[in-house]
Amino acid sequence: MVDIKYEKMLNGKILIKIRDLRTECPFSSKKDISNIAITLKKPSLDPEEFVKSLSYYINKNIKGKEIEMEVIPIITLYGCIVNCIKLKMNEEKRYAAPEEVEVECVSRKEDGSWVVSTKVKFKRKVLDRLEVARL
Repeated sequence: MVDIKYEKMLNGKILIKIRDLRTECPFSSKKDISNIAITLKKPSLDPEEFVKSLSYYINKNIKGKEIEMEVIPIITLYGCIVNCIKLKMNEEKRYAAPEEVEVECVSRKEDGSWVVSTKVKFKRKVLDRLEVARL
């Protein structure tokens, strides 16, 4: 299993850290190692339940797979959004996705020959009918 830790932040967000996530480069077949920091804003989310669900997703879909290191934060972001929705299906569906997610990832070749730092952000706002009419 991948090592995932979380902490609640004062601003109502959750910080999730994933260390030493190992994947394989599809071009060189070399091992890549990534450290990921996820900042997530979803006030009604149970952090322990979410981390458990995200851990399952990462172990199934990312760990040990052939993935370009630049794509790891995008796949992680997708996993965060999908897992929030799955865990909150009892809520009104339009509010099930997180309000904000930011994924920062530093990936390197195991031999240290290559390092890439990437960041992706997601921000959601549910529009009311007046806001939609103004578009």
